[in-house]
This record gives sequence, structure tokens and C-alpha cells, in this order.
Amino acid sequence: MTKHILDFVALSNSGEGFVIPDEYDAFQYSENLRLPIDANGQREGMVSLHVDQKDFQPIEPGQVVMETFAGEKITWQRDYTAYPLFINEAAYHKSHSAMTLSKKIVMSCRDYKSSKL
Repeated sequence: MTKHILDFVALSNSGEGFVIPDEYDAFQYSENLRLPIDANGQREGMVSLHVDQKDFQPIEPGQVVMETFAGEKITWQRDYTAYPLFINEAAYHKSHSAMTLSKKIVMSCRDYKSSKL
């Protein structure tokens, strides 16, 4: 979004027209996933290497998202494709947050669109 805003400002300042698209993809918050912990609040697992550092890459139902230290695979069990962000963020270490999940949605600009700005 920031890139689009800066592109708009640059085109507007240069006097060139800017065409607004009919729609664009956005990501809407859906939920947080926490790392598995035991009764004493100690971590029992970690984010899967297949997901770690892959923000906004889709996670499909049944895909492994975490693994316990005992080797158990934890899979994504919802009925939608999720897009993770803030994966393994150090700022969320104390809350045992594994990642925040979002859903990809399409935003329409048709109601606000003019042919050129």
C-alpha cells in the first residue's frame, strides 16, 4: 500500500494522470497462533521451518505450521487459506505468539473511482 501511495504522489506531482485499479488484494486479520506450551508455561515446540520467515506465503489446511520438540507435527486445521505475518517476532516472545494470520480479500475501488486523478 505504501508503494502505491508513493507512486500516486510522484505521478500527481509530475502532472501525469494516475489510473486507479478496479480492485486490489488486501490482508485482513483473522487470528493469532500461539506456540504449544506445557502446564508450567514452558514452550513445547516451535514454528515449522517450512513457514518460518515466509510472511504472506499461503498456508493451506492440513499444512504443517509448528512442530513439538518431541517431533509431533502440528497442522493448520481451519477451512481457509491463511496468510501468516509477524512470524516468530521477538517482540511477541513473552506471549508465546507463533504468528498472526490473515485472510486475503479483494478490495473494490469501483465506488470511489474516477477515470483519472
